[in-house]
Amino acid sequence: MNLPILKKNKIYYDKRGFLGEIYKKRMQKKNYKFILFTSSKKNVFRRLHIQSSFTQEKKIYLIKGKIFDICIDLRKKSKTFRKIFKYLMLPGDMLTIPRGFAHGYYTLGSENILLYIMDNYQSKKNETGVTIYDKKFNFKFKNKRFVISKKDQNLPDLKSYIKLYCK
Repeated sequence: MNLPILKKNKIYYDKRGFLGEIYKKRMQKKNYKFILFTSSKKNVFRRLHIQSSFTQEKKIYLIKGKIFDICIDLRKKSKTFRKIFKYLMLPGDMLTIPRGFAHGYYTLGSENILLYIMDNYQSKKNETGVTIYDKKFNFKFKNKRFVISKKDQNLPDLKSYIKLYCK
């Protein structure tokens, strides 16, 4: 079954800082096409986003900070349809997120830097997601006043998303 997988990468520390591997072609079956990075302050929630066409697998690599990561299976024919997968990620951790999963995270560190490695380009017309305010999720965050973009505040709830995109 194709589910999110958290990998604890080996990080080598010394008095200068640290070194960690992110990618080795010989260990990958995918041909990744698109890489980007994000930086977020503490108490930011980056939405539960997905490409509605299910055309993108991604790996996220936490370079700095600490995040609470959330993936939701939105593949209607999957045995884990609507199941929520949660991970606490620390620097050096890499999470593989298969196609068909909405993904978001809440930042816990004062500065959080993530690298995204994707097997397909993003498409503005297929960009959507699910609101984090859906009562079905019952997310319990210590700080109820997190920073979220206007775009992310207007995402549909899970029931509406399923009606629109999971036919």
